[in-house]
Amino acid sequence: FLFCFLTTLLAAAAGAQLAEIGINPLRLEAGARPLGMGAAFTGLADDVNSALYNPGGLAWAKGISVTVKDFDNITAVQAYPSGLGSTIGLAISTSKYANVPITGGTATSSSNLVMVSFGSKLTFLPALYRQEAFKRLGIGLNLKGLLGESLRRTGQSDRSATAWNMDFGLLWKATDWWSAGF
Repeated sequence: FLFCFLTTLLAAAAGAQLAEIGINPLRLEAGARPLGMGAAFTGLADDVNSALYNPGGLAWAKGISVTVKDFDNITAVQAYPSGLGSTIGLAISTSKYANVPITGGTATSSSNLVMVSFGSKLTFLPALYRQEAFKRLGIGLNLKGLLGESLRRTGQSDRSATAWNMDFGLLWKATDWWSAGF
């Protein structure tokens, strides 16, 4: 119990240090269309990048997307339809923020993240297959693993961490021209 408590306390302190300089290593932001739409893409989420923003939209997605900001910031996402209105997604990302100005100097952060996602329309259940409402409802889940995060700050010791995160998403495609996502 004491070990779990101390581990949680240290993880919260590491997260607070990253938040202090405006970095969230578990938040993936990639793809020209989603970046152009901002947070509104969560409600549309109908392409391969839905794995990053709203896994509920994976049920309508397939393909590969690679976002290269520079050689230190690369994200690759793949959505593979597995049949019966379900799709499996996989994403890998590496990012680096260098020379972020902070009080007393600069900070540099780098991270490597992997994510596995699943999205479905629930029409694989025989009782729901013929109901129109469930053909337009997508649910999804993704599991993110931060394989390594390092934080270097001027005049302080380096920090590193690993973490796991899980997201749940819903997408309701009411008609062909409007949808809502959570």
